[in-house]
Amino acid sequence: MSNNTLNSLRKQLTFDFMLDFTVELTYEEVALLTLFENLDYSGFGTRLGRKEKIEPFRMMLLLIHGAMNNRTSSRDLERHVERDLFMKAVFGTDVHVDHSTISRFIARYPEQIEDIFRQSVERLSSLGELGKKVVFQDGTKVESRAGRYTFVWKSYAEKNREKCLARIRKLLEEAVASGLVQTDGKADSEPERLLASAVRTIDEQGLFNPEEKRGRGHHRSRINRLKEKAETELSKLESLERHLSLMDGRNSLSKTDTDATFMRMKEDHMLNGQLKPAYNIQNAVDSTTSSLHRYPVTERITGLPPISWANWTGCHGSMTSIVQTAVMTALIPIMSSRNEESRLTSSLRTGRSARPEGSRRIAAKART
Repeated sequence: MSNNTLNSLRKQLTFDFMLDFTVELTYEEVALLTLFENLDYSGFGTRLGRKEKIEPFRMMLLLIHGAMNNRTSSRDLERHVERDLFMKAVFGTDVHVDHSTISRFIARYPEQIEDIFRQSVERLSSLGELGKKVVFQDGTKVESRAGRYTFVWKSYAEKNREKCLARIRKLLEEAVASGLVQTDGKADSEPERLLASAVRTIDEQGLFNPEEKRGRGHHRSRINRLKEKAETELSKLESLERHLSLMDGRNSLSKTDTDATFMRMKEDHMLNGQLKPAYNIQNAVDSTTSSLHRYPVTERITGLPPISWANWTGCHGSMTSIVQTAVMTALIPIMSSRNEESRLTSSLRTGRSARPEGSRRIAAKART
């Protein structure tokens, strides 16, 4: 007879729960299995020529079922596998999913996970769960964990980039006067490249003296001063251009979290309208209440950005913004406009004000 009172691996008391009874799946769990069971998981690949210990299908079920039960951290998901009967049936009783395994899976396969969600939307469409008539869009702001004082403003970066280029052109004139580089009429279009070439020339010819003394009373050579200033300015220019490219139309970003944008939040404990690093998460929902896509946008985007698998474009908050796609024509209005149209139509017919209709009734009316 086996001893089930002590687990030698975890050094804790355990009990044998493998009893002879059946557990009926909920509607959500049945829908989850139906939606994600036969998708293409080949994009996850293998690690070091070997298959993953836990199949990607099971890991995706864990992430989604955990989110459905308000469990999103890796340690909460680890406990969720140990205590939820549905997760026990998915992983089995002999498989232990560590929180580090969950974190590595999320960090290693971000594009593959996004592709699985794309396939799930296509599966919803094939099952007839998407009405493809009306799409509703809403969003919320989520604060980032980046520091509140790690900001980089677009106006600051653009202004200092021009100043940095002016200093680089001045250093380039000194390099040309010293015979380190030839401009060939490209001093205005490519000053940073020519100055970098002058620095390489100094290194190749061994003109830089690293043992030269610094400080008060010591005269520094012209080549040494030119090389050090050129390296400093080129490094600043590279940093500014990298920040501007990462902004991609935004007005700000965080140095420690380049995806975050500084914006005002509802929670303002200092009561001064302080800007905080955050994400503006937008959610597109079909009229049949099936979620289509969730994507981050920044404060400069006021419309629905193109989605690769549907190629939708629209104007968020517009009264009559029409989306033309290859498969449908979708209306994306704000809810207040639909309510106003409904009240106006009802009052014209009956001669009295009508009560506002819910989102489900509005979607049903739009489909007809």
